[in-house]
Amino acid sequence: MTEINRKRRILVQYSRLALFYLLPALLFLIVAGVIQAIYGLYTSNQCHTSSAFKLTKTSPHAQVRFGKESGQLRNNQLICLRFQGKFGEKLDLNTNNKITIETPNKKIYKVQGSSKYILSETGTYLIYIYTKKQAAPYEVSIRIEEQNIVNKPAENSFQFPPNLISGKNDIAIKSSYNVKNNLHFKSNSQLNRIINDIVNLVARKGLPTDHLSVSLIDLRKPRDTTYAYYLDQEPRYPASIVKLFWMVALYGQYQSGEIPVGKISQEKLDKMIKDSDNEAASFILDEITKTKSHKRELPPDKLHDWMSQRYSVNRFFTSANYQNLNISQKTFPIPYLQLNDPEGSDLQIRQINKKKSPPIRNYLTTYSVARLLYEIHTDQSISKAYSQEMKSLLKRDLHPEAWKNKPFNAIEGFLGESLPHDTYFASKMGWTFNNRNDAAIIISSDKKLQYILVVFGDDKSFYEDKTIFPAISRLVYDKMRNK
Repeated sequence: MTEINRKRRILVQYSRLALFYLLPALLFLIVAGVIQAIYGLYTSNQCHTSSAFKLTKTSPHAQVRFGKESGQLRNNQLICLRFQGKFGEKLDLNTNNKITIETPNKKIYKVQGSSKYILSETGTYLIYIYTKKQAAPYEVSIRIEEQNIVNKPAENSFQFPPNLISGKNDIAIKSSYNVKNNLHFKSNSQLNRIINDIVNLVARKGLPTDHLSVSLIDLRKPRDTTYAYYLDQEPRYPASIVKLFWMVALYGQYQSGEIPVGKISQEKLDKMIKDSDNEAASFILDEITKTKSHKRELPPDKLHDWMSQRYSVNRFFTSANYQNLNISQKTFPIPYLQLNDPEGSDLQIRQINKKKSPPIRNYLTTYSVARLLYEIHTDQSISKAYSQEMKSLLKRDLHPEAWKNKPFNAIEGFLGESLPHDTYFASKMGWTFNNRNDAAIIISSDKKLQYILVVFGDDKSFYEDKTIFPAISRLVYDKMRNK
């Protein structure tokens, strides 16, 4: 009996060892089988219906519909669609049912409804639709748009009449901006995904993404600067961000000697940039363009010369390859002129072609604003000394006690509100009741984060939602921290 018990004990021990080693292995095989089965569902080898979107430059849009009534498909089938995408292209996708997108690197995303993305990979993208009993027909619309804008800026959306570009009586700005070439940044897939996250955040909030523009520059590697963007060449009304350009033009005239240094008081310059004061801005624009506002309309000959002088502030930048830019009009209201809205010559300049509707107004792109901030940050704008003076004017204190009780401050409801209080933050914002814009150089206290972020929200809903810009800013800050 003793021998029998000993053998039984040995058998029990072996059984326990077998369970200890074999059971996990068995479970692993089962789980692996399930995963393989699930993944196998989303492969072209399992497709019941398969087709490809043929998208080209001349035909960037395609639409497909699968209906049960036509006998094209049945319940519990897998529809597979594919298209070729390039890094940086904009994808506009509309679908009436939930679908799955697989990227060239096998990343899986589930989407439904209207979605906009910037493609972060080049290769074959797959769309999977698994048909359900109650959901039919299935409709998918897809549009791909190229965004090779960084190296090839778009044409101006409005061309100024040649006689106003080089008028005979032009006595305004004679110099031009000193940095002549557009920036050639490198693309970066991680940075591009941050842009996608911004667009998706705006869409989830129910705000119109087609009225959104974003530019993001990573400053951490000066010799390898990267850039990502969304609709960054779309001209939009900049509101008070235009004052950033007037500041640079003023320093440009200081540098060339066209305006004696100090003719514009430091108080006025501080008010225009730090407080976004329209009165100070009106004085400065008058000074740099040698114009003044006329409450009555000017006759054609005088209007021609007056407009040519005002447009000289545009030529200061367009001669240096800035594109899609009009910064010739004042911001209102202007109390000292008793002007709540444009009148006289300030209204005439908005209506070069009176048949044109709506009237021509100031416009900028986020790319132009980001470029100018980059040139200021890197001490290239006008001169190193003047660039540093400009950065001093733009610098903001993020501690709540510095701005909380200040009406119309540049922090609350904008990019600086959600950032750590010790962050270096140099910015110029702008808003009206129909838009919200901000542009900032952002550097964390430990210097591990250094970037430029420019966001334009050109719709009333962006003004009304005072949480969206802080949310965008915090998203970028956190994503850059983990980049």
